[in-house]
Amino acid sequence: VGDASRNWWSEVGTFKMADGTGDTTFIHVSDPQSQSAQQYATFATVLEKAYELYDSDFIVNTGDNVDHGDNFRQWQWMFDTASDTLMDTVMMSASGNHEGKGSYAIEKNYCYSNVPEQDTESGIYFSFDYNNVHVAILNTENLDDDDSLNDAQVDWLIEDMENSDADWKFVAFHKAMYSNGSHYKDDDVCAIRDELCTLMPQLGIDMVFQGHDHVYLRTDSMIDNKVESVTTSTAEFNGKEYTVKENPVGTVYEISGCSGVKVYSQKDESLTDKYFPRAEVIKDVTKSAFSGINIVGDTLYFDAYTVDVESGETENIDSFAIRK
Repeated sequence: VGDASRNWWSEVGTFKMADGTGDTTFIHVSDPQSQSAQQYATFATVLEKAYELYDSDFIVNTGDNVDHGDNFRQWQWMFDTASDTLMDTVMMSASGNHEGKGSYAIEKNYCYSNVPEQDTESGIYFSFDYNNVHVAILNTENLDDDDSLNDAQVDWLIEDMENSDADWKFVAFHKAMYSNGSHYKDDDVCAIRDELCTLMPQLGIDMVFQGHDHVYLRTDSMIDNKVESVTTSTAEFNGKEYTVKENPVGTVYEISGCSGVKVYSQKDESLTDKYFPRAEVIKDVTKSAFSGINIVGDTLYFDAYTVDVESGETENIDSFAIRK
């Protein structure tokens, strides 16, 4: 890309189109938000390490790319410092509350197709397909007066998922329904949790990817704010053993820590116990993090990692699988 009249051209970038197989791999990151190019170098390292481990087809980013949606320099720092990775992939981003501080921030910095008609000032909701995967990206800044998701957005989500025949269905958004971070009892978070905890499994959503709280948590399979009983088995993939949830009818929710520098402390489980069942995995994470999803036919293999940006070492902090 560039400007032919000035002979300004970028480096060559490439990305992979879907090949129609039953195999898909993607990365989940969240909250790279930083205030300097030096801080965004942490995000660049996280992506670099993620792509050393995964031949990922795309990235799902659950928002807060920047500290302020209108700060052009922060957008430039994020894209430029991580360009070695980002020039060879596609990043699909949800709208965070920090994008919502600006006007049309996601629309100005990302190019999405097939976007439903909506007010895009606070962000964008949309969906996309890749092989046997369907992903809906919601906008948790797009709310009604009662702090729940806007009715038009929910209606669109229902129609979008009902019209998809994908084997695997995912939803990604910024403000986490299930989290052990500081926002677990915010009015909008509680309203969204009440609104979606039954709807997600009804729509056949396998996993929900979240952000906002900069902590790590993964629930068991959930229906209506309750843990679903699931039969488990074991399976080996890439030399590693996984506990497999067999044909769950509920939804698993994950908040994948922070892919930038702002790593926060978790809340005591006794506080969140008042609002939802204790998560299957809770980790006190003190480093930047990401998660990777490998889908091979009828099985999903999930792993979460922290990254030591000084040494470059990664640590696997969570693993599980789903077979359908």
